[in-house]
Amino acid sequence: MRKLSTHVRACVLEAVDEGRIRVDFTRGVELNSKIKENTEAVKHLNYNESKRLLKELVQHTQRCLLYLLLILALQSGMRYSELLGLKRTDFDFNKNTIKVDRAMDYKKGTGLGTLKTTQAYRTLDMNEWTMNLAKQYFEQIPPNILGLVFFNPHSKPHMVSNERAYKVLKEALDRLNIQRITVHGLRHTHISVLLYLVVNVLYVSKCAGHADTNITMSTYAHLLAELQETEVAKTLKLMKAMGQ
Repeated sequence: MRKLSTHVRACVLEAVDEGRIRVDFTRGVELNSKIKENTEAVKHLNYNESKRLLKELVQHTQRCLLYLLLILALQSGMRYSELLGLKRTDFDFNKNTIKVDRAMDYKKGTGLGTLKTTQAYRTLDMNEWTMNLAKQYFEQIPPNILGLVFFNPHSKPHMVSNERAYKVLKEALDRLNIQRITVHGLRHTHISVLLYLVVNVLYVSKCAGHADTNITMSTYAHLLAELQETEVAKTLKLMKAMGQ
């Protein structure tokens, strides 16, 4: 319900800005449901858990390409469809960036296509350590005819299934005795970690490819509320220092 509300509100605000409608009829709308919402905790890992998972994934990168896929998901926050759409040419090892320019329709199996929104087209700044992992993989595995990074020659659309990726992730989490999350949960983890480390929400929204910061703030409202308590303590400390 919250996700639907966020998308509808974004459309309405756009319509108001363009003068198509005069009033924002979504203002003040409250969400109510008799069904209890899943806790946000099960959707992503915390900072320490994500560090442990990353270390575990790195130790098994030689086993199969899915470990690199999961590492990139955790380190970049890309959607699974965006990861499957990556080509080797999207990696700039001189600037340590990855261009997100297309997506693979892994649900319907229709192949490569466009991204969800205009804002989803972006260039991500990556750390050198992660880029070196990708570079080593490219040097070991010969390129395929489509130039895709995560190529599966045994399937018709040449893609790695989400179910197979989840199985690898689940096994890694079980080995660490960490709660299970989905592959998409790695995207939530990446964004949550950035917010936890008090990275500017505008920059986080841009990296995530969200249409605007409203989506980021509504999706991760629980985490922002927790951070607000820290900001209150920080503000009081700063104001006290001014008076001394």
